[in-house]
Amino acid sequence: MPAIPNLDFHSGSTTFIPLRRQPQAKVTSAMSQSTDGFHLSKKRRPLELASQNELFTLPPLQRCATLHLDTLKFSDYEIIKTLGTGSYGDVKLCQHRKSGQLVVIKKVLRNDATVSLIAAEIDAGRRLKHKHVIDFKCAFEDTTHSYIVMEYIQGMDLYNYMERTNFTPIGEEDIRNLIQGIVSAVVFCHGKGIAHLDLKLENIMIAGPSMAKIIDFGLCDRSDLICSRWVGSVDYACPQILLHQSFMPEKADVWSLGVILFIMLFSVTPFDRSEVARLLRKGRHPNMSRPTGWNDVSSAAKQLLCGMLEVEENNRMPLSGVVNHRFFHNPLRGL
Repeated sequence: MPAIPNLDFHSGSTTFIPLRRQPQAKVTSAMSQSTDGFHLSKKRRPLELASQNELFTLPPLQRCATLHLDTLKFSDYEIIKTLGTGSYGDVKLCQHRKSGQLVVIKKVLRNDATVSLIAAEIDAGRRLKHKHVIDFKCAFEDTTHSYIVMEYIQGMDLYNYMERTNFTPIGEEDIRNLIQGIVSAVVFCHGKGIAHLDLKLENIMIAGPSMAKIIDFGLCDRSDLICSRWVGSVDYACPQILLHQSFMPEKADVWSLGVILFIMLFSVTPFDRSEVARLLRKGRHPNMSRPTGWNDVSSAAKQLLCGMLEVEENNRMPLSGVVNHRFFHNPLRGL
């Protein structure tokens, strides 16, 4: 694997992911934008299974109007460039006019459909202080929009990094160095009661060797309550989400981490989209494929992938099993 280069740009809002490919074929890209998740929500009792008709749970934590907001104004910042756009707003690289500090500002149109998710993301940002999670700075609003200010990360997202290396599979030791920090961050988030629910290559920023950070908590939810809303990105969403079934957010994050690990190892997604679509129509989800190169990775890596990408949620490896798995503690291949 090539050494991680010196990086000089922020790119956390890309919408492309690698598609599964045939052996020796070039990796192609396809649109795979996250569900925007901006929907009104319904309350439910703790640990109560949701009705199939209840597609959305209430986003976690603070609920809209009670959040303390800072007294800054958008005019306090100079816009450097737009980093990404979405249905309800965009993400901009900005510089504070007085201090000169570079920050990333997520500008979101505030309405009845978005206010709960805005509040949830702000509340999550205030709770989550971890070296492998993007740092929340502050939040403010005007008459039409809410603004979430975050640190500017000098680097690139994991998709763009793999694209820069022509989707060359990443070696296991390099994967360990990067993914361990991400796993520790997810453990921290779950410990704070927050599931990310949109973990994917585009939402992992590489800031340097062995330094990766999770970004974009716009779809986060309670980690400890059963959920039943459509959330995340198709190639990374667990079978229960795709089948419109209730699911445990913690196990959904484990699945998404498994997809990320699979792509890093093999440079393809673990499931063919056409096969997924065919089986979903029958109320099923395919099992993980065995791509070219499967026999070249360690047994520990294969065992870990099989546990994380277990279709049956009750049999899927818990996050504690991922953290303590021998893949992260034994660098010797084949053991």
